Amino acid sequence: MLKASLNLLASLSILARPDGTPWKLNQFQKAAGKAIRAAGLEVIVWHGLRGAAASWSAEGGASEKALQALLGHTTSQMAQKYSRGADQRRLAGQAVAAITLPAGNTPGPSSAKRRGRKVPNATGATS
Repeated sequence: MLKASLNLLASLSILARPDGTPWKLNQFQKAAGKAIRAAGLEVIVWHGLRGAAASWSAEGGASEKALQALLGHTTSQMAQKYSRGADQRRLAGQAVAAITLPAGNTPGPSSAKRRGRKVPNATGATS
């Protein structure tokens, strides 16, 4: 049963090695880690890149089921984490965009006068 599942995973590979064969379990992760280190990017880790891809997918509108498939998880728990994070950022952005200052809280001539600045009147003259 396990061997059949692993064979199925290999046949579903979306990434191929340079010779065209599918990557074996964890081979891609090891190769990516080597490439990251060879590029001098010690602060970047494979798992972080995987999480970033999941976050970006969620922010782009991917469903929880799509995230679950992308991450290869059997339950939706982790997909929900990324989905909730994207929802939180989206809602926070909407809240910031909706902020308006009440008319009485905008800086105007009276606050400028208190600071000793000359303020033009309706005719353009300063007082």
